[in-house]
Amino acid sequence: MMITVVLLLAFGSASSFLAFGSASSFFKFAKGQQQPTCFNETIQRQSSNGTILPVILLHGYDEGPSVWSTWEGLLQGHHIPFCTVSFSQTSQSFDQCGSAADHARELGSIINLVKNKTQSTQVNIVAHSKGGLDARVYLDNSHTKDVAKLIMIGTPNAGDPIEDQLNLVDQCTPAADDLKTDAADTMARENNHTQYYTIVGNWSPPATFSIPYYVWFNPDLSWNLFDQSFSPTTIPPNCPQQKWLEFEIRGYTFLTVVGFTNNDGIVPRESVLSLPNSTNIGSTDDCHTNLLSEKSFSVAEPYLLGSRR
Repeated sequence: MMITVVLLLAFGSASSFLAFGSASSFFKFAKGQQQPTCFNETIQRQSSNGTILPVILLHGYDEGPSVWSTWEGLLQGHHIPFCTVSFSQTSQSFDQCGSAADHARELGSIINLVKNKTQSTQVNIVAHSKGGLDARVYLDNSHTKDVAKLIMIGTPNAGDPIEDQLNLVDQCTPAADDLKTDAADTMARENNHTQYYTIVGNWSPPATFSIPYYVWFNPDLSWNLFDQSFSPTTIPPNCPQQKWLEFEIRGYTFLTVVGFTNNDGIVPRESVLSLPNSTNIGSTDDCHTNLLSEKSFSVAEPYLLGSRR
């Protein structure tokens, strides 16, 4: 998930795209159409024992499907069928700033497509950041029995105080409004037919960083982009996206000073864990923009393989 700036609110990034499986068979250019599709896929018929369900991967706010490149390779290696969703069939845009309500309406067609391809009666969904809110709205509105598990990675289930602070300058709309702490999508009810799981990021900036003294008295001043106090001197391996590291440090600072001492640099731990009937299955020390690493896959793997419930 990424907020683009005037003030650099970034919940992720979209880098070069890696194709796995038979992506070209699904990728169609449809000028003027905004139709969901599998940008990358490795889809085969369901395994004979039926324990391994196909996985639908949902990107977050201001992200594209490429954020799943590490996971795609790992899913292939474990012979887990997957569909990496793009909410648009155009090659230039992936509807990174689309609303949760719009994405929820489109998600049903992707689920049906994957079920038909795999001859499976159910799918699992793994979602990063706002993608989890998109899935929650779909599950609430549809009352479907087609989704066995929803695994949300760094999803702001109770909204994000950072977005409350910077919403007026965030131009990635209407998605930006979905991240506010009073947004309607954060109140989507849980579907009784789906098991909800969370994975949390507990991140700290490089050891050389310390929160500027003045910020403790006025946390809003952490967004002063002319203050070099937030410029990292080292690039930590658990937050290697240098383009967004400074913003992650600012986000960590703001959230810590206003009372959310456990966060991933973008989303408070309390927000991720706020759904009453969800189960937290683990955490990593990655920052928000690095949550889709091998660490989170290792946490989710037993649940995707069907060995954990």
